[in-house]
Amino acid sequence: MSLERAEHFACREAPDFKHAALVEMTNTGESTVLLTTDPKLDRIALLFAARLINAQDLAVVRRVLKVDCVTLEQQSLS
Repeated sequence: MSLERAEHFACREAPDFKHAALVEMTNTGESTVLLTTDPKLDRIALLFAARLINAQDLAVVRRVLKVDCVTLEQQSLS
């Protein structure tokens, strides 16, 4: 999946907030994560945004993490 596309869905649903998509390594492989400053944004809203433009559910991140700010610094997700 495209991380840029994942961020696009988030921006459609919450344009006044900051978002960043990334790939997380797990025990079972890779998973996509969205960091967002929107306290109300969740995966269900992202699925809805994707479906509005006929995108597949696989284009939506697996996990949404609420953060205070989105910066370019490397952060640990643990």
